[in-house]
Amino acid sequence: MRRIGMFVGVLALGVVLAGCASGRKQRAALPATTVHVAPVARKSPRIAYPAVGVTLTPAPRGYRPQVSRAGVLTLLRHTPEWRFIEPKRSPTVRVQVVSEGRPGRDGFPAWVVTNRRPGSNCVFVSIYSLRSRAWIWHFRSCTHSTSPPSCDFGCTPANQEALDAAASAAKRIATQAYFTGVEVDDPSNRVIVYLAHAPRSILARLRAARPGMYVIHDHAPRPLREVMRIMRTLSFAKLRARGIKVTGYGPTVDGYLQVGVSNGVAGAQARLDALYGRNVIRVVKQAMAVAY
Repeated sequence: MRRIGMFVGVLALGVVLAGCASGRKQRAALPATTVHVAPVARKSPRIAYPAVGVTLTPAPRGYRPQVSRAGVLTLLRHTPEWRFIEPKRSPTVRVQVVSEGRPGRDGFPAWVVTNRRPGSNCVFVSIYSLRSRAWIWHFRSCTHSTSPPSCDFGCTPANQEALDAAASAAKRIATQAYFTGVEVDDPSNRVIVYLAHAPRSILARLRAARPGMYVIHDHAPRPLREVMRIMRTLSFAKLRARGIKVTGYGPTVDGYLQVGVSNGVAGAQARLDALYGRNVIRVVKQAMAVAY
């Protein structure tokens, strides 16, 4: 099962999308979020990924990260996303300031690893936050190409383009007011759409747009944009003062913010429920990424 969104998406910065198809559904895994997003919008020196709400700008001159370039590559090597790194080509690894939402607002330093395989029209991006010391994003950004498909990352189904197009259409039709996330189920040739109590008119448009392709769940507690708003209010310093050590975070496809902690899941859940209310944040155990 591939989760798209930004879907995302956002985990869950927490959920993982893989482009290689097999007979099995691809499942979510922490701490990464992988999303299949639209082509990158570039305005030098800024790099924007609008589909996931991430903007990258150069780090201040002279900034020295506490985790080295070699250290962050070692951390990436121990994640499932390492399989997307071309073994004979070095990825691009830069320290960037990451802004989620409005560019330049509440930015934080991060290692950004990008990789493009020869012959592929997709770039894979992994972002390691130097603030929370955790992988917070893994996603794929693709441009359209007229060249024939290849098997760089494993052969995908012949209908892959149609499924991905249906996933993008679902987000557009549902609008930000109701869209929560999508999952692409390659083996069953279905796109699973999660919505937050959309009106019947939206449901009718979805079914008419791709007859028989969408499986719709319309009971998410909130749309993706609301989850993202909540996520941007997280203060790691304040949570740490309350005894909550966050190791990863991000939206789920079904309308929750998922937060990973190294230990004390029940206690962290209770504290976050007190801060944000019940049925908003899901806390899971997730190991802290450590550079060595």
